[in-house]
Amino acid sequence: MSDEIKNEEVKASEEELAEELNEEVAQEVKEPEKKQSLNDEIKEFNKEHGVTLDAPIVVHKKGDASYEENTEAYEMNETHTGEARPTLVRHRFKKEKKSTKKPYIIIGVIVVFAAVFAALYYTGNITFGPKETTTKPTTESTTVNLQEKYKGTIVVKGTYIFVNGVEVDGIKGLQDELKYEDASPTAFEIIVEDENTEFLNLEVLALLENMGFFTDKTTVTHLDKTGLMAADEQTTQAETTAATAVETTAAPQSEATTG
Repeated sequence: MSDEIKNEEVKASEEELAEELNEEVAQEVKEPEKKQSLNDEIKEFNKEHGVTLDAPIVVHKKGDASYEENTEAYEMNETHTGEARPTLVRHRFKKEKKSTKKPYIIIGVIVVFAAVFAALYYTGNITFGPKETTTKPTTESTTVNLQEKYKGTIVVKGTYIFVNGVEVDGIKGLQDELKYEDASPTAFEIIVEDENTEFLNLEVLALLENMGFFTDKTTVTHLDKTGLMAADEQTTQAETTAATAVETTAAPQSEATTG
């Protein structure tokens, strides 16, 4: 009798345990349905009252694994492909600002302009005062014409010497110029301008005679002006012309100040 009672009690206990387990399983099954129902109610409420929620913005910086160059709008499914359902998180990709070289280009243009202006000013192409008019005593065309005119001559102008219309460096230059020429007393005509007797006789003619370029057969001509100018003479003349121009420019200003 006691064994039957125990069996009935065990059976009743098992039935109660089974019912409790069934209730727990049913509760777990109903839980997602409750959550889904609650979400539906919230959505329905927001829809009726015109409530909209802005999704948070996630900024992707260059270097992040999620960074992409394309900044066009993405579909939600494309943003999170690994999720079962789309997300409401919006994404904005931050582009790195590129440095501009515009300021450096402007500075470079200004520097070049200043350099060109300075070059023009110091070469005399741009002046802020009265324009100086200077004439070069010997232009390139004039030099060529003089060389043709005095070809085959040795011109002794004071202490300057010209061979074939080209200046040489004194007695040494004359010797270097003639050492490869065929020695002949008629090879060159000697022209004298602004005679320096001592220099002409004791140095120039003595050298020419020693080298075989001067005898009684050599033609010697005296001219008042040949038109040939040594480098030193050209420099002196240019300095004199510049000084005269400065004095001419300063004179009216001085008179105006005094007046």
